[in-house]
Amino acid sequence: MGLLSVVLLLVLNSVQSCWAQDDPLLPFSENLDPQNKVRLKWGFDEVQDTIIFQITVNTSGWVGFGFSPNGGMTGADVVIGGVEQDGHYFTDRHALGNSMPVVDQQVDYKLLSLTESDGQTVMKFQRSIKSCDEYDLPITTDPIKLIYAYGQTDDITYHGSRRGTKEVNLLRYMPKVTPADSKYFDMTMVNVTVPAVQTYYHCKIMRTPALDQKHHIYRIEPLIQNEDLVHHLLLYRCPPGVTEIYESQCYSEMSDEKCMEVVATWGIGGGAFELPEVAGLPIGVNDGDVLYRLEVHYNNLNKTAGRVDHSGLRLYYTSALRQHDAAALMTGLAVAPGYAIPPRAKAFLTYGLCDTAHFTQVLSQTPQDLQVFSVMLHTHLAGRKVRVGHFRDGKQIDLLAVDEHYNFEYQEAINLGKTKTVKMGDKLLVQCTYNTENRTELTWGGLSTSSEMCLAFLYYYPAMNMSNCLSIPDSNALKAEMGATDNFDLFKMMLSKTWNDTSIYEYQQMLKRINQTLIVSNTNVIWNLRAVGSCEVKRVGARPSLRRIPLKCTTDLFLKHLRTRKIVVLEGDMGPSSVVLLLVLNSVQSCWAQDDPLLPFSENLDPQNKVRLKWGFDEVQDTIIFQLTVNTSGWVGFGFSPNGGMTGADIVIGGVKQGGHYFTDQHALGNSMPVIDKQQDYKLLSLTESDGQTLMKFQRSTKSCDEYDLPITTLPIKLIYAYGRTDDISYHSTQRGTKEVNLLRYMPRLTPPDSKYFDMIMVNVTVPTNQTYYHCKIMRTPAFNQKHHIYRIEPLIQNLELVHHLLLYRCPPGVTEIYESQCYTGVNNDECMEVVAVWGVGGGAFEFPTVAGLPIGGNVADVLYRLEVHYNNPNKTQGSVLKSEISPSCLSKIILFRFRYTGRVDNSGLRFYYTSELRQHDAAILGTGLVLAPGYAIPPKAKDFLTYGLCDTAFIPQVLSQTPQDLQVFSVMLHTHLAGRKVRVGHFRGGKQIDLLAVDENYNFEYQGVTNLGKTKTVKLGDKLLVECTYNTASRTKLTWGGLSTTDEMCLAFLFYYPAMSLTGCMSFPNLTALSTEMGKPDLNNWLFMMSTKTWNDTSINQYQQTLKRIDQFVIVSDSHEVVL
Repeated sequence: MGLLSVVLLLVLNSVQSCWAQDDPLLPFSENLDPQNKVRLKWGFDEVQDTIIFQITVNTSGWVGFGFSPNGGMTGADVVIGGVEQDGHYFTDRHALGNSMPVVDQQVDYKLLSLTESDGQTVMKFQRSIKSCDEYDLPITTDPIKLIYAYGQTDDITYHGSRRGTKEVNLLRYMPKVTPADSKYFDMTMVNVTVPAVQTYYHCKIMRTPALDQKHHIYRIEPLIQNEDLVHHLLLYRCPPGVTEIYESQCYSEMSDEKCMEVVATWGIGGGAFELPEVAGLPIGVNDGDVLYRLEVHYNNLNKTAGRVDHSGLRLYYTSALRQHDAAALMTGLAVAPGYAIPPRAKAFLTYGLCDTAHFTQVLSQTPQDLQVFSVMLHTHLAGRKVRVGHFRDGKQIDLLAVDEHYNFEYQEAINLGKTKTVKMGDKLLVQCTYNTENRTELTWGGLSTSSEMCLAFLYYYPAMNMSNCLSIPDSNALKAEMGATDNFDLFKMMLSKTWNDTSIYEYQQMLKRINQTLIVSNTNVIWNLRAVGSCEVKRVGARPSLRRIPLKCTTDLFLKHLRTRKIVVLEGDMGPSSVVLLLVLNSVQSCWAQDDPLLPFSENLDPQNKVRLKWGFDEVQDTIIFQLTVNTSGWVGFGFSPNGGMTGADIVIGGVKQGGHYFTDQHALGNSMPVIDKQQDYKLLSLTESDGQTLMKFQRSTKSCDEYDLPITTLPIKLIYAYGRTDDISYHSTQRGTKEVNLLRYMPRLTPPDSKYFDMIMVNVTVPTNQTYYHCKIMRTPAFNQKHHIYRIEPLIQNLELVHHLLLYRCPPGVTEIYESQCYTGVNNDECMEVVAVWGVGGGAFEFPTVAGLPIGGNVADVLYRLEVHYNNPNKTQGSVLKSEISPSCLSKIILFRFRYTGRVDNSGLRFYYTSELRQHDAAILGTGLVLAPGYAIPPKAKDFLTYGLCDTAFIPQVLSQTPQDLQVFSVMLHTHLAGRKVRVGHFRGGKQIDLLAVDENYNFEYQGVTNLGKTKTVKLGDKLLVECTYNTASRTKLTWGGLSTTDEMCLAFLFYYPAMSLTGCMSFPNLTALSTEMGKPDLNNWLFMMSTKTWNDTSINQYQQTLKRIDQFVIVSDSHEVVL
């Protein structure tokens, strides 16, 4: 063992213990109602495209459950079931309005069980995630509005108040966690008498409980006394200058709203809000004397007098601090009366712009990138859609959040299901769509329910001293465009204008065209929204008539001290260290400064950059657009493959010839000419050829009801391409390839300005004629005078038909000698076992996420590295065959012998791109799965034989000198040899499977690559990871042992994660003593003989399979200083 090296060997329970729960198929659960009478459990399989639900309701009557586009009945996809005297009933339905749902002609829900006992009904059923029934709503990675209702009897009539809705992200759910020391406090109104007006805002400034140390708020729960009256709640943190406790009507002459840093939000129809496990809202110690303002918006439609309310929020907190402080940032359109929405508009858009490039000008500390995990979208009654576009370098790279069916009656903060990075310099464009067809007057921006807002509250970490990043159309530009001489003239023009389709469109384009005034402020700002200067505006009660507003009270009401492109400190109402930045920026059109905003993503599919793919998608509309550019004047083919080959592939072929273009949707039955689909599901948008280059642009649905079309999911998919030099569609020869890409969770590449690279390669390695040969070379990296981060790893493959995979290992400090030789022989070049980089055949370059990089230089300057290349020479053109021999007395050794060299020479390796611009985290790789050794065997004649490798992270602290942190896994490489067919990495917590960390249901030995998960998945210490590999040995007649040879087997998953720890492996191995004893041969020699001579058939294979699953496993956890001898 090396210096400080630790290897932990433990005998654990069998892998069956991972499934210690009532139903492993239902890992997620959520109460749908505040009284906890309706509970939903669910689980899904994105690969099989199925989702299972179990709804439990405290009733002996009928139960209804479904999905709604906006939280109501119209357009809802519903199931209704129950148990009556003669048995149960269960129907798939859809709702046309607020009436009895109609039974579907096509039944797409499958009932699994339906029981009633002790006044409780439990209904379990299954459906496809993506359905082909026009009345079924697709379940996507976006949040979806769940609806429920139930009756007291089996007479299916009107439900009355026994109904509700809750928005949940079913496919990106964040499970709740309750710390052991959990406590809570309430911040509520007390005996507030709500006046008889439609809109009333009440504010109360108060203290939190005194805490002697810092805590984290991890859950926020609404306490709503009058659900028909309370529309939304906001909790603000006050700046240090606010010291007085009081309450009054908000935004009035009696109040002084100086607290504007949003801490918590709740909207009607919403439920409790859970923060992710890595972040919490800080409270205590530093803000012990800080006050908070609770703001409640009462929407009293009937203007009833004398209503009393006690609503507020319950905040759960813990002393077990999480990794990051969280915060909320308000973005969108500044709430002010300086913008208007015309009447009679079907779909009028407003825009609020946030340019994060200016954060540095209002912060005292250096700002970090925002890791956004949740968003609350907000408009008033006219709002129909809200989108938050995410732009970088003039290109839209994502929709940060979206609600295409916005409903004023159903609002809440939605967990995105993954963390989205907003880098400094990115722009966020909040776009709101309004419908004012039934209005005859202008709708102004303001606080009243009948006025409008366009806001997005972003929950993010790490917290910064920021409160908002908003914009508003520049009033001077607006006057100039409209031809108004002054503010009064502008208002007269707006009020007297004839609004029709033409004038509405012209006004819409003008708002998009003119400059925006950006408002960025830190949390020390003390706002005064009552008045600015001499302008007094009443903002409560009915919508104010702008005819009564004084001349100066236009946009300048909100921006009295505007100075173009200058930092302005508002005098009098500002707190210490407070800064507001007011800038006139370019129009929102500048966000789309690119050739085609619909194609934000791009990837070279081949190493020579002759085939380039661009794409963009709309998860809401369920469409994806591709643009393929190929350096050829001949035919072009592109498609999706289950395993990287032709069989089962979904393909389009097109090109341009003298008579015009051709384009067809096809599918492949094998390695032959693809067959044209009867149902053409691809839509050609354009096809051109120029200067030896063909450009084909086309569109399809992400899901398809054609049996020959592969669905595009949030999992990585294998893209294939081929092309010809002419339009004669014949065999492509070497003009083809494959690349695995996560189309819907793509991570764009970033090239730092100081980017450099170095190569670590073999030099003139003569490869023997064996089928399997591993060559190792220990070498140094270039010298660095400071720490750098590797952000991209690119393969340099000289012989594509010979090189199967590469691994780069970091050596422990005890390794100081540079040399090379055949791997895993008598020479100890296997001392270096900390994996740094991996590449597999069929894979391409690997990009790290923007928050992490592999460290090099600095404290690792003198460390050596081992490059290992696996050469696979299946034809064994000359020389003797490489053989392996198992010694019964030493099961951990493979003896390799007899090889003769031929003339094959190779110079393959890896190229590493690095930068001195350090990222937030150091990244690392953890090897998991089944320990590589010949002590386990896969029987012959097996169609689907499973092996398991277990990693129990609870034991990681025992091998580390530093305190370990949770693993944030962002990428995975799965690996088996020739018999491998499927690989899954199950993620278990508390005996329950909570996720599939990674999966490949169509594993292909010839197409392996590192796959970005598209989101970061948290593996908490104590979680278990179960790597499950499925093999097919139906064509083999002898046992397949674990080992290095291509014909031997492996079952591995390399996890790329951050923050880096001094850790190399967390694997397991079946307890051979228990295995041989279970099989009746305690002596290992006798067991080996029995395994070799056993008659293997379906019965014996199944018995052996169950034994392997039942016996204990050795778990092997090792740190990066380990030296394997």
